[in-house]
Amino acid sequence: MDPSVNTEKTDIMTKDTKNNVHNNWRRFIVGPIIVFYTFVFQAIFTITSQYAFYILQKQKFTNKTIDYSQNNQSICVQNKTLEIFHEMEQIQEEVATWNVYCNLGTGIPSFVAVILINSYSDRIGRKKAFLIPICGTIINASFCAAVAYFEISIYFIPITLFLEGLSGAWIGMIHTGYAYVADISEAGRSRTLAMATLDICIGVGMVMAQLVVGYLIHWTGYFIPMITIDACLVVSFILVLMLPETVHTAPKDKISPVEYVKNVFEFYVSPELAGKRWKYIICVTVFSCSILAYFGRISVETIYQLSTPFCWNSVQIGWFAALRSLLQFMIGMGLVKLLQKGFSDEMIGFVGALTSAGSSALEALAYNDWMMYLVPVVGTTAVIPQPMMRGIMSKMTPMEKQGAMFGGLAAMDIAFSMIASVAANSIYSSTLSLYRGIVFFVLSSYDAIGAFLILILYIGSYRNKGNAAEKEYLISS
Repeated sequence: MDPSVNTEKTDIMTKDTKNNVHNNWRRFIVGPIIVFYTFVFQAIFTITSQYAFYILQKQKFTNKTIDYSQNNQSICVQNKTLEIFHEMEQIQEEVATWNVYCNLGTGIPSFVAVILINSYSDRIGRKKAFLIPICGTIINASFCAAVAYFEISIYFIPITLFLEGLSGAWIGMIHTGYAYVADISEAGRSRTLAMATLDICIGVGMVMAQLVVGYLIHWTGYFIPMITIDACLVVSFILVLMLPETVHTAPKDKISPVEYVKNVFEFYVSPELAGKRWKYIICVTVFSCSILAYFGRISVETIYQLSTPFCWNSVQIGWFAALRSLLQFMIGMGLVKLLQKGFSDEMIGFVGALTSAGSSALEALAYNDWMMYLVPVVGTTAVIPQPMMRGIMSKMTPMEKQGAMFGGLAAMDIAFSMIASVAANSIYSSTLSLYRGIVFFVLSSYDAIGAFLILILYIGSYRNKGNAAEKEYLISS
């Protein structure tokens, strides 16, 4: 068959498919899918982090007369002269090490999985790319429920996280969502706004999880919340089946996995993209800096808050996390439309990077509750650099390569979230005896680097526009 005929057929089918999806109200189901799955991700993270702290204390202090039956809470000691205070610091270090195992367990297989699954989604369709991580998370959530019920060793959890990682896990799911949104939106600021809207859905899921899970742990322990998670995953699975497909799979010629991997990274190395390549590189670097700061923070924040001088319980941690998600993912993302009226996407990202840096620095200095609650207020626009960079990159990318581009971002997301967690937990455990807030100063520096790079992107883009306008004027003259 003539390749040109096949290409023409594919283009027509893609256009028809897009028109059908645009006229189908079920395309909006992608929002609830992301809400439910984000609820699950945040809930699992919250439950396992607090459960690890609780169960390690229970095992270490078996011979001590400490009551653990009251509201399933871990203990906290503020008197530094007591022996138990130093034992509590050892538990913090052990939990930090366990967090490293968990992040490596899910991160390493996820890095490979998202490259293949998200890139393949340009051909096999977005729905299959949604269903694969849901199935992987069902396996992990079910095992975590068994760990909580039978009080099995927490060191088995990284094993099931490895299995979940093979499915792409949360990062693969979210970036498939971004690819789906790119399919049903037009290139330009409307797509950037659509990406921000999806981030609001992420925020809704996080706020729900952080509010509900804290009370569920307080009232019922750790098992019932895990069963609730399994129910939410079933709902997500059903909703994906109702979602209209945006990718037509007419061409059946086989492409090797190596070719898919090549498609993912060509944006940063291909000579054909010489005029845009530097933008892709800066955008993905800024994106990576934001990921380092965000995931580094959440990986150590629970231990930070459970310990002295805060000594928070699960409900207090839940309210704090809910406030942060509400401000960052709902109010912060909601400001994008307003900010777009007076600022470029680059400048909006710059503001976000600066507020994130300031927020981390404040958390490093915090020594009482009101300072901690001020941290998310300062960082209201802290996660904005991520959707801004996604939007800029998506606008530069052809429709048929959206899945590959988001697959590359997903791979970077996983790699740097894994690096962030390992580095943050290692820094926290090794500097705990010096000053417990050092890790947050390090996280602040990541955002400062990101802000500097955004300025370079803005200046370079402005000059390119000026040169293009001058060239067009000379041609017209």
